[in-house]
Formats: sequence, C-alpha cells, structure tokens
Amino acid sequence: MIDLTPFSIVSPTSSPNFDTLDQSFMYTQLLKEIILEMKYDDN
Repeated sequence: MIDLTPFSIVSPTSSPNFDTLDQSFMYTQLLKEIILEMKYDDN
C-alpha cells in the first residue's frame, strides 16, 4: 500500500496578486501589437 501525504509548494501566507502582470509579458504584448499592425510594402 502506498501512503500519500499532501503537501503544498506555495506557502499558505503568500497570496498571488493577479491584478499585476510581469513587465516582460506586457512589453511582449505591446511589441506583438505593433508588429501585427505594421503595414508592409512588397516593393
């Protein structure tokens, strides 16, 4: 018989703040929008 013990990797005192995003994620999204909205010429 296997004895399973539950455990948590994240401490119970830490509460994630989902209202803030990582800066690199935000800059990546901005760059993606800029690139997708660029008009390209085939000249």
